[in-house]
Amino acid sequence: MALCTAVQQDALYLIFLWEKGESTLGDSRRDALIGKRYPLSVEENHSPEIEPISPKELKEKALLNRGLRILDVRELEEWDICRIPGGIFRPLSSANTWLEEEAGNATLTIVYCHHGVRSAQVCLALSQLGHRDVRNLTGGIAAWQRDVDRAMPTY
Repeated sequence: MALCTAVQQDALYLIFLWEKGESTLGDSRRDALIGKRYPLSVEENHSPEIEPISPKELKEKALLNRGLRILDVRELEEWDICRIPGGIFRPLSSANTWLEEEAGNATLTIVYCHHGVRSAQVCLALSQLGHRDVRNLTGGIAAWQRDVDRAMPTY
């Protein structure tokens, strides 16, 4: 599976692509997703279907909720510079190896990247694949550093 983005008439869309026999979703569910365009709002860094979460809200939830999953979809070079404590490394470049597995998770999942655009793609994909409780960290790790952990290295 691959996630692709396309721009059409000044709008950004997420599109799913699969090789034949690649999905564990079942043919009818996979076929229902192929070729559809799911709108992403670049200005707001989320899809209208995905609830955003602010860095301060995430900090509060992380302190209260042990079952919370935090997915970092940045690449290894970015992960090595800084990360949110408790984050799980799931790079977007290898989403085809982990996306369907994560979609089957029922735990509240917060997804982040550098500024929130790549994580918005992953949130939408997880939602379309059946995850019912996924949120995008507004502003990504850059906002986390600015609003929560000013000592965190930046890039």
